[in-house]
Amino acid sequence: MPSEVDPDRWLTMLHGRCYTRRVDAHGSVTVADAHYYIRHALRGQYVLLQIDADAREFVVYHQQQAIKRLPVKGRVGQRVSFTQWVEQLSQQARQDHFRQWREQRRAQAGSSPADPMC
Repeated sequence: MPSEVDPDRWLTMLHGRCYTRRVDAHGSVTVADAHYYIRHALRGQYVLLQIDADAREFVVYHQQQAIKRLPVKGRVGQRVSFTQWVEQLSQQARQDHFRQWREQRRAQAGSSPADPMC
């Protein structure tokens, strides 16, 4: 087993992936339990967030126009010991299980429009 791991490698694997979110009343969206401020003027509208792994950012699109870039939250930013990484993965697995359950419940209640860009 390795003595250290790069916990941010996941970002490279998701390069180009898109997420559609509805801007809330405060001008923000949520991706994987992290909140990102978009614009208050866009409340109630849908935006698309695309991962740019090289820049470690989301590119935010509205009506197929890039409107801003936001750093991806939840990155560790450094290598960690294998033991620390296993502990973090265990905690994240529990959180992901709950998040998937919650998203399935939301999907049963309705879905967002299709993404023409992804």
